[in-house]
Amino acid sequence: MRKDFFIFGGVNSLDYGVLLDGSGTTTAPERDVMTVTIPGRSGDLLVDAGRWKNTTVSYPCTIAREFEGRFAAFKQALLAEGGYKRLEDTLHPDEYRLAYLAGPLEPETIPYNRAGTFALDFGCKPQRFLKSGEDVLTVVSGGKLYNPTGWAPQTRKVDQPSRRAAPAADTVDADRRRQAQRGRRADERCRAHGADVDRLRSAGRLLQQHESEQVPDRAGVPGAGGRGNAGKLERRDRQVRGRAAVVEAVRGKERLKQSRPSSGPAERKGCEGK
Repeated sequence: MRKDFFIFGGVNSLDYGVLLDGSGTTTAPERDVMTVTIPGRSGDLLVDAGRWKNTTVSYPCTIAREFEGRFAAFKQALLAEGGYKRLEDTLHPDEYRLAYLAGPLEPETIPYNRAGTFALDFGCKPQRFLKSGEDVLTVVSGGKLYNPTGWAPQTRKVDQPSRRAAPAADTVDADRRRQAQRGRRADERCRAHGADVDRLRSAGRLLQQHESEQVPDRAGVPGAGGRGNAGKLERRDRQVRGRAAVVEAVRGKERLKQSRPSSGPAERKGCEGK
């Protein structure tokens, strides 16, 4: 008679006289999908989390004799350490799972505790790992590996891992030169903008001085008919007209700059309000 058993974290059920059957070991994992119901719309929307949930593997177990002592030792061995451990059984000899002991141990015994039955529930990760994957294979460059399961039927070419080449030194130097050139251009625009602001302020002061000055009438100035006074008045008139011309030229240049569309990058913050 065949005796099936399992090994969990190195603990073999046969060492404690635990027999089992495989009625609860063929479960499949559930996909992590959430449904959303929208009023007025037929059918639910699916929100797929892109993963699989853990599944439960249950072993109905029996201890035919010396139940009390064997069960106590078996329980102590199973509960010695927590976390995920390797779980394999003779029902699926080619694969194993990563599992932890999930359910409580609640046995049902016959009188005098001579024998008893209980169920072991293991919470398992959704993957089932092939034991053949632990074998060492030598694959040369250009060879092919085939996945024997139905999850990835395509072939994959084995080659050296691709690595992104580091940028050449001349490329790095060229990038640095371009950045430095852009910085110099921005500084030049900043200085030019500051010079224009200074000229506008000077022109504004000249304009205020021009408007505050009142050219006296030649007829109302004593001795205006003299040659010396007439020369002074003419020089003063030329100075005023020259200042007015400078103000008008600066204003015209500013209007021309404002009417042009901006074609370059934004000025640096240091230029604003200089």
